[in-house]
Amino acid sequence: MLAGKAGKRWGRELTAEARLTLRASKLGYLKAGVTDRALLDTSVHWVYPIVEINFVNIKINIIDFMQRLDATGYPCCMLELKNLTKRYGTRVAVNGLSLTLRRGERFGLLGPNGAGKTTTISMLVGSLPPDSGEIVFEGMTLKGESEQAKRKIGYVPQELALYDDLTALQNLELFGALYGLTPALLTERCHYCLTLAGLTDRANQRVKTFSGGMKRRLNLAIALVHGPELLVLDEPTVGVDPQSRNAIFETLEKLADDGMTLLYTTHYMEEVERLCERIAILDEGQIVAEGSLAELADLFPRPTRRTITLEADETTLYTLTKNGIAWQETTERQSLETVFLHLTGKTLRDG
Repeated sequence: MLAGKAGKRWGRELTAEARLTLRASKLGYLKAGVTDRALLDTSVHWVYPIVEINFVNIKINIIDFMQRLDATGYPCCMLELKNLTKRYGTRVAVNGLSLTLRRGERFGLLGPNGAGKTTTISMLVGSLPPDSGEIVFEGMTLKGESEQAKRKIGYVPQELALYDDLTALQNLELFGALYGLTPALLTERCHYCLTLAGLTDRANQRVKTFSGGMKRRLNLAIALVHGPELLVLDEPTVGVDPQSRNAIFETLEKLADDGMTLLYTTHYMEEVERLCERIAILDEGQIVAEGSLAELADLFPRPTRRTITLEADETTLYTLTKNGIAWQETTERQSLETVFLHLTGKTLRDG
């Protein structure tokens, strides 16, 4: 990351008067240029995805700062939950829970009902204070409802957060105004979110006339209206039809491909398998396992099976059987959801 003479000069702790200027690129990343007066033209560049900031006359520990970046130039973690605990009377809902979430990651929090998923999310978004522990977002410890952090986090609650007597557009305008979006930006974001949710043609209809799937999609759109960097979803597909469920997942996959960080909680295994890169399994308020899907699968031994693939006519199969070689003919069965969507189509039905 550091090259030549400049790299050697920067390969030590630097505490000096410095200027750090960061400017956003078209890709949504930031190129940072650091110059120190004592080093004249010496400069170093890396990628650091945060908002435009100017630091003047500050002390910088370059070694410590660089250690916070991974090999791609991203911060090593966007979110840290440290030993979170929450009790309801004598019942411990969350018990010393710790996890980290990297920027741009699709992280699944999987657990049965009552495992502590919603309590954990509620503490993260500030609607429920932890009894002990710490929540760190982009290096800043969150206490209560942090205004700065809230602007970077979008929250899709399990319970619908909609006003039934307002139209879809009015709901988006209301929540966007609460985030302080300017009128021009609010108009742009509302159009984007309605399009993303497939609700453009229903923008001026009252929410109380919507189906359950339409309400779930609007619930997601509202969480996106202010342009968050981290999207937290608490079982967002509860009670939706297969078309709306598929549309929600296609939306989330698009957001992830565009660089948004996702924290997805559910008790549906197939949802986590489709969406998430890394998974934590939560039970009785504690993480009992964490890793990629392959890493979690490797926790249990798998039987060894050797397969020989060949094209065989009836004569060849007879010969195999005669010589005591067992064989079987198999076909791969499609999932019921695949069959359902194939027969009924993926088109959203908002009748």
